[in-house]
Amino acid sequence: MLGLFVLPIVLRLLLLPFHGVPTPTGGDDFSFLLQADTFTHFRLTNPVHPLHRFFETDFILQEPSYSSIYPPGQGLFLALGQVLTGLPWAGVLLACGLTSALTYWALRARFTEQWATIGGLLTVVLLGPLCSWTNSYWGGHVAAIAGCLIFGSIARPASSRMALLIGVGFGLAAMTRPFEALLLLGLVALRLQRDKWAIVVAAILPFLLFIGLHNRAVTGSWSKLPYLESREQYGVPTTFTFQSSPTPQRELTREQRMDYQAQTLIHDAAGNFFERLWSRLSAYRFFFLMPLLPALLWCRDWRMWLPAILLALGTNIYPYFYPHYLALLVPLYIGMTTTGLAKAPRKLSLVMLALGFGQFV
Repeated sequence: MLGLFVLPIVLRLLLLPFHGVPTPTGGDDFSFLLQADTFTHFRLTNPVHPLHRFFETDFILQEPSYSSIYPPGQGLFLALGQVLTGLPWAGVLLACGLTSALTYWALRARFTEQWATIGGLLTVVLLGPLCSWTNSYWGGHVAAIAGCLIFGSIARPASSRMALLIGVGFGLAAMTRPFEALLLLGLVALRLQRDKWAIVVAAILPFLLFIGLHNRAVTGSWSKLPYLESREQYGVPTTFTFQSSPTPQRELTREQRMDYQAQTLIHDAAGNFFERLWSRLSAYRFFFLMPLLPALLWCRDWRMWLPAILLALGTNIYPYFYPHYLALLVPLYIGMTTTGLAKAPRKLSLVMLALGFGQFV
């Protein structure tokens, strides 16, 4: 685990002479960086600027407080990096290393050490130094960490410790991808022993309390997410596809109006449920190396396929789709590939692995 934690960080640092510290681009990056800087000053939000009208920008609230619109999970990791090194990006590297290490830990519940190590190395290849998650600020790895804690604990014999880790995983998921966490919670509930639910709930409660405190500081309400406050004020981010497009409640700047019009256009042209699902199938390849795709033919484990299908259907009601929406499933996607490699003919597995790692190199 230590080796897999260090490996993607070292590889990315070795690339710094050729590909330096990522430059933030776009509203999402800047919104998360604002959130991180706010946390490093031991604040949950910032006071309204007296000239806030001149600082209006995408994905940032100016009123009732000056804040990012996003849940606090990613911002906390960026803040940790900023506190430890002066660079928020260090928090991204930390999360990247934890993703690889914890994917190995999650796989170790069902695989031999050899195959779990191969799965960990595949995580380094897919989500390590060359991945967009590692070279931007708007997330992916933190939710993947949550997914590893959840699925790695479920796959092990039931115990108080595993129940505690499941709760921590869901708490972290709620702070990064709350909608997807809610979808998975019902599925996990069916497999968890009743006497362990009290431990799970107790572990989740501190995270929910922090979310509530953050909501209240930013929006004035314990239950109102900054995300929803932004939708009311600016009309973005847009609603689910089965809802009508939101109407902004305040005057928009030219840039905000362009963003609102673009999101409304995407929302209204999203097509029906099955058209969207078909068009997004290629996006799921983000989690699979092309040379290793045939390995999925040998993976017939419903315990992996069922959550993957559930979240694919659930996130299909978003007008937009990005791979980090499914980051909670990282250990399952890697597990699918690893299962297929373990069950496929040995020579074929070796060829696929050679091609996959060769592509990375």
